[in-house]
Amino acid sequence: MGDISNLGLLQFVPNDEIANNYLKSSFYLRDATYYRESETRTQNDLKADETEGVSKNWSILENSFFISCYTFLDSDDFDDGGKIKDSVVENLERDNYNHGKLCPRPFITIKDANVNCLLTRLCWEIYSYTQCHNLKSSGFFFKPISYLSEDKYLAEEERIESKIIEYSGKVDKSNLKKMDLSKDRDGNLKPILRFSYLTKLNKYSPQKEYRSGVAFDDPLEVGELNVPVSDLSNYVRAHQASEICNLSIENL
Repeated sequence: MGDISNLGLLQFVPNDEIANNYLKSSFYLRDATYYRESETRTQNDLKADETEGVSKNWSILENSFFISCYTFLDSDDFDDGGKIKDSVVENLERDNYNHGKLCPRPFITIKDANVNCLLTRLCWEIYSYTQCHNLKSSGFFFKPISYLSEDKYLAEEERIESKIIEYSGKVDKSNLKKMDLSKDRDGNLKPILRFSYLTKLNKYSPQKEYRSGVAFDDPLEVGELNVPVSDLSNYVRAHQASEICNLSIENL
C-alpha cells in the first residue's frame, strides 16, 4: 500500500459484539474452511468459495488456518465529494445476503496510513500469542489475493501439486499437516502456501481482497481466534451497519 489512491481497508464482521471488540482489545480471525460453505445464497454471492484452501488431491485441515479478510478501497470507489459510490456499496453487500435476503452487518475500516503500523503490531502480538499457547505456526502474514483465469489457476494447481509431492513424497488430504510449517526455514512451502491461501479464481476479483492470517502445524480445537491487542482503537474504526451508504473518505 502507500500509493496516493490507496485509501484503506473495509471488513464486514458478523455482529456488533465483534465490531466493538475491535475498539477494545481483540483482533478476530476465523477458520478458513468456514468460507467453503455452500449454503444457498444469491446468484452473485462471492462469499462461499469451494476452492478455499483446496486442490485436486489435498486440502488444508479444519481449524489449522485462520484468516481475516478485507476489501481494499481506492479513490475510484468514491465520488468527487468523497462519498462512497452506490455501486460500490451494492458490490460490497453481495456477501451480506443469506437465502436471498439482505442481512446488514457492522463493519470496520482501517486507513491506509494505519495499515503498516497495525501490521507491525499484529506480527508481534500473534507471535506472542503462539508462544504463550505453545503453538507452532507459519507466522503472521498480510497480503493481497492474486486472481487468475481458470486456465492459469488449473495450471498453477498442477504445478503446486508437483511441489507438494517433491516436498513430502506423497499427496493426500492430511498432507499439509505433516509439512511442519514452522520448520520450513528454506522457504520450500512458500509457493504452496501462497496458492492455498492467497490465490483465487478471477470470478472473485470484485472482492479486491487483502487477507491476513496464520497457519498452524496442528489443528486447534477452536474455529475462531481472538488475539489480544491492547490499542486496536489507534488503528481501527468500527461502524454501524447503517453507515455503509454514507461512508466517506474522511470517516474511514
